[in-house]
Amino acid sequence: MNAARNESGQPRLPGMDATGGGNAKEPLQIRIPIGVKRRFKALAAMRGIEPNELFVEVWEHYEQTRTAKGEQGEQR
Repeated sequence: MNAARNESGQPRLPGMDATGGGNAKEPLQIRIPIGVKRRFKALAAMRGIEPNELFVEVWEHYEQTRTAKGEQGEQR
């Protein structure tokens, strides 16, 4: 089964418009351990990118590897 894909080739997620959310941004407020936050921000700085850009990279990698493993939805 071929999933619908957006212009950049990423799978189109249910509930998202045809642009995949475009460049619109909004805060994602989560609570994480202080050490994780510091390491995450430091890694972004070392790579010369903003933390939100690093998060998007990490998320896209997660989605790709999750899809490659054949996982479907949440398993709780």
